[in-house]
Amino acid sequence: MVTLEEIVSGSKTRERLKIFLGQFPLTHHPNDIERLDHFIIELHRYGSNYSRSKFHDHLKNDLKWEDRDIDWRLDRIDIGVRILAARKSFRMHNF
Repeated sequence: MVTLEEIVSGSKTRERLKIFLGQFPLTHHPNDIERLDHFIIELHRYGSNYSRSKFHDHLKNDLKWEDRDIDWRLDRIDIGVRILAARKSFRMHNF
C-alpha cells in the first residue's frame, strides 16, 4: 500500500490531493476536473515533491482504477505542471 505521504511531500498539496480523491475522481464532471486542477496548481505553487510512479501504483493497486482513468489523470497533472512552469518562465523573461 502506497501512502499519500509517499506520493506528495507537502502537506497543503497533499490536502488538495485528498480532496480530489475523496469526491468523485473518476467522473469528468467540471467540478471534479477543477479539484484535480487545484491539486496541480498547489503542486506547482509549493514545489512539492511528487512521485508519478507511486501515484500510479496507488491508483492501480490500492484504489483499483482502470489504466485509461489513471493515464488521463496523470497526463493532465504532467501537462498542467509543465504549462504552469512555462508560464512562470515566460513572465520572468517578458517584462
